[in-house]
Amino acid sequence: MKPMMRPWLGLGVLFIVAALTSCRPAMDTQHPDEPAVDEQDVTDVLSFRWHYQRFLERLVASDGRVIDRSTERRISTSEGQAYGMWFALLSDDRGTFEKLLQWADANLARGRLGDQLPAWLWGRSDDGDWRILDENPAVDADIWMTYALFAGAERWQEPRYAALAHRLSRRILETSTRQQNGQRILLPAPFGFTRDNYVLMNPSYLTLTVFEGLAAYSEDARWLELERSSRRLFLALLNTGNGVVPDWLGVSSPVEIVPFEQLEARDQDVVAYGSYDAIRTYLWLWWDAQRQSDERLFHGLSRIYHLTDERGFPPERLSFHDEVASGIGPIGFSGLLLPVLSSYDAAFGTRSAEEQRNRIQARNPERYQDLYYDQMLLLFGLSALGCVEFLSDARLDLTAEGMRDCAL
Repeated sequence: MKPMMRPWLGLGVLFIVAALTSCRPAMDTQHPDEPAVDEQDVTDVLSFRWHYQRFLERLVASDGRVIDRSTERRISTSEGQAYGMWFALLSDDRGTFEKLLQWADANLARGRLGDQLPAWLWGRSDDGDWRILDENPAVDADIWMTYALFAGAERWQEPRYAALAHRLSRRILETSTRQQNGQRILLPAPFGFTRDNYVLMNPSYLTLTVFEGLAAYSEDARWLELERSSRRLFLALLNTGNGVVPDWLGVSSPVEIVPFEQLEARDQDVVAYGSYDAIRTYLWLWWDAQRQSDERLFHGLSRIYHLTDERGFPPERLSFHDEVASGIGPIGFSGLLLPVLSSYDAAFGTRSAEEQRNRIQARNPERYQDLYYDQMLLLFGLSALGCVEFLSDARLDLTAEGMRDCAL
């Protein structure tokens, strides 16, 4: 297991940018030929509902705090609360949705959620107190929380959720976006990611479908501006020709990728590869391809699909510059890629998705059930296969048959 840690970002303090990507501590890797520790019913380990129940049992405290038990500080993040709310929404689990929201409000926003965005990091401090460890918000978490609140307002007919979602939407657009030569771009956080000649951006925060849905829910056209600039950035990535999405990118005006040699030294390492952050982007692009007639991004940024097919497992890391692949991706990578690989198989006549299903089935869940990020990636992939459908305007389709199948 390879830890992926990032330094904490203190306001006004210089930091090494690996910030605001959520800690990526213990992940469950296993050699593909290693025998399974235990035999599991495929119906269980390939079921969103089954994994959601394990998530509630292992990672959610009674007060609604999502706990990353793989870290010494037992941290909680705005990402964990937001992702948990999304999965609770898909499960029609309003009680958990409400508890996770209330915990985030009380502990990450000091009871002022909506007036402010939630702090991204909470846990045990060096002096033993439990408190906010970094005040900076993480915009991807804020976006997912806002979308979940809008959809939850529709699902449960709760105006309070819609009112809060509108406030968060405006707050994100005011504090975490920037006009750059006529293009509105998304900052990873309000503080710390602007350089003299470029902005550091995280492609996995650019969920095109969610941006379109937020435009429909909020009736705020600024979300469509973000969708357009983000699509332009992905097309620029496509034009590099290497088929790889990196964890981070330097982006200059208006929306141009900064060459590696022109980046500040502190940024060069994090833009050199795609790994624990970038893996999510492939699902977001798959969602986009399901809704759009233009599949260039899905098929063009596809090196990871070919490598997974060749090797039988996803690589842990892909170099952005020389296309070298290294490491064995954790079980969460296999789970998240299931819907993506199903489309790849349909296009190329391969069996990659089946191989990854077999990999998940062969793994004893006890190895990863306490590993926060593995669980999140599995839940995203399995829900995309069975629960999530979007309307033409990218709002969540609450009438889809899969939504009933995924409800508790």
